[in-house]
Amino acid sequence: MNITQSYKQGNHVPYWKNATKGRAEYPTDNAGMDSGRDFFRAPCDCKITYIDARNSKNWTNKMILVSTKKVETPGYGVKQIYFKIVHFLYSDVKDYGLKKGKKFKQGEVICAEGKDNYSTGNHIHMTQGIGYASKNVSNGNGKLSANGDGKYPENIFFIDRSYTKKIINDGGLKWKKIN
Repeated sequence: MNITQSYKQGNHVPYWKNATKGRAEYPTDNAGMDSGRDFFRAPCDCKITYIDARNSKNWTNKMILVSTKKVETPGYGVKQIYFKIVHFLYSDVKDYGLKKGKKFKQGEVICAEGKDNYSTGNHIHMTQGIGYASKNVSNGNGKLSANGDGKYPENIFFIDRSYTKKIINDGGLKWKKIN
């Protein structure tokens, strides 16, 4: 884990500050172990409900995935969750067979970190929440948000020590750990 920017920092603040009620997102950027393209793996059994990827240097690729069954969360008990990942490369659509409805088992590779549009280095920009989400909507603050109930990442996800072997930077967030 290497969170290079949390929702409390820089250009991530407009995703939640002064957002329209119910449209706040709390993004983190995870740059992996190094500047290369580390894999992004499914944090739970999930499926793609939305994908918008284009082969254009001026486009930001994005997809929304939802859990296919309820999962334990540190802050909300057992719930269905969703997460949106951004900045994977267009080539990942073909390489990983990404399309609406595709299912993943926990731990399976979904895509790899990328660098598209205005991003300056390989990473995954991720937001998350409770319930079901299947499209992007305006958050009223110049950003697009998933149409679900956005929540803080540390209240949706645990750090699983059996999987996360090294934490380079936790983004200054208070993560609950398991295993």
